[in-house]
Amino acid sequence: MKINFRLLFLVLLIAAVFFAFGCKTTPLSEGGSPEGTPENPVTPIEGGDIERPEPPEEDTFLKVEESLLEGDTDAALETLDAYIEKEPEDLQTLVLKAALLMSDGEVVEARALLDRVLSEEPENIDALFQLSILEGWEGNRETQLALLEKISELDPENGDVLASIGDFHFLDKDYDEAEKAYMKALELEPANISALTGYGNLLMQKGDYDEAEERYDSIVEIYPSDPFVYGDRSRARIAQENYVGAEEDLSEAVDLSPNYYWNYVDRGKLRLNNLYNANTAIEDFNKAIALEPDYFYAYIFRAGILDDTGEIDKAISDYKKLIELKPDYYFAFRSLGILQYLKGEWEEARQNLMESFSYEEDPGVLLLTAFTYFREDRDKEGKDFIKNILDSFPRDDHFYNIGRMAIDPGYEVFALKGIEEEQDMFVKTRMKFYVGALLQAMGGDSLAYTYYDDVRELNLLGMYERRIALKELEVLDD
Repeated sequence: MKINFRLLFLVLLIAAVFFAFGCKTTPLSEGGSPEGTPENPVTPIEGGDIERPEPPEEDTFLKVEESLLEGDTDAALETLDAYIEKEPEDLQTLVLKAALLMSDGEVVEARALLDRVLSEEPENIDALFQLSILEGWEGNRETQLALLEKISELDPENGDVLASIGDFHFLDKDYDEAEKAYMKALELEPANISALTGYGNLLMQKGDYDEAEERYDSIVEIYPSDPFVYGDRSRARIAQENYVGAEEDLSEAVDLSPNYYWNYVDRGKLRLNNLYNANTAIEDFNKAIALEPDYFYAYIFRAGILDDTGEIDKAISDYKKLIELKPDYYFAFRSLGILQYLKGEWEEARQNLMESFSYEEDPGVLLLTAFTYFREDRDKEGKDFIKNILDSFPRDDHFYNIGRMAIDPGYEVFALKGIEEEQDMFVKTRMKFYVGALLQAMGGDSLAYTYYDDVRELNLLGMYERRIALKELEVLDD
């Protein structure tokens, strides 16, 4: 069950209010006192017991909190529903349920609950606050700001609302107004985590990374059990190239919130891109995928690691899953097509390479697609394909000349002369690869080897053509 942990923090704040004020007591103004506390012992009244409303089960909201910390909104909602059935007029509990529904993506039902609360209590601040969040999620920015300003008028010393106003201006890139709102919130509530975090994010945006880290340090001191604070501080440390410190922060976030997907993704990215440890990085991406197998982001990185380490079948599986989950992530099509080319899965390679070309018009992808026909001994279809694409290449381009080599015997003299005279080593390396791939596709393995070996010797990293050349050299060596 997915849960929005940023909203969870707000939900737990509301829950804390319930712990403090949720149990029913005789109002102090009527001569009552909180039940059962040593400081305020209840004095029995002679002649009979005081008749009181039945209080809710003491552990209702503890159960809700425990379920949320486990990432199980279903269990939390079941606990709340059982209580609401007994106390249907408890409007604050309805607000809490609406927040939980929002965290689970059930915005229509959440809005209905908030509307019900506000129809009975139009100035219920918690309900208005949750409604402002909902409006923001749905892109109704003007309505969101109007609600926040209304709450601020009703409760001008509400730090959470001022922090939310700061967040609103931050997203609008109105950083001066954002800073004013955050600072006002902090004047009222120096330990307000939303304002502290918002101001830290503002410092990050301004490039004041050292000061931002100091701000996050102070938040860690106040809220040492909040996993998000460590994630925020890790960003400041990464910006200052303190990658070991950033990893420590993300590991702390993982320990505090072991079921939160993004902690593993962020730590995996850090380990992969900055600490150059693919082995530990892939462990993080594995865990992220185990937690959220239907979310695409971790597959991007795991597929890349598997691709780089030569685990082609597993990489192909991840790229296919990535495309299934995120069909518009077009970068995956070329990677998948290239791996299928290396595997000799010619038809599938053709499909994915052409899909890639529909997003990125890389002429090399068109030549590779043509070569798949030759590799299947379907020379006529390969030549017909090249004839159809040839006009899309400029006449003075190497790609055009290599295409002509495939369909016009004798043209290779002109094409190869041009490639040898090319001064740009990156371009020259690419063209040597495509000549080798064409020669191999047409059965000239020994000549193909020579051109692939040139690509290897030139050693220009980051080229998918070099990746294919190295793999083909392994095959030809065998």
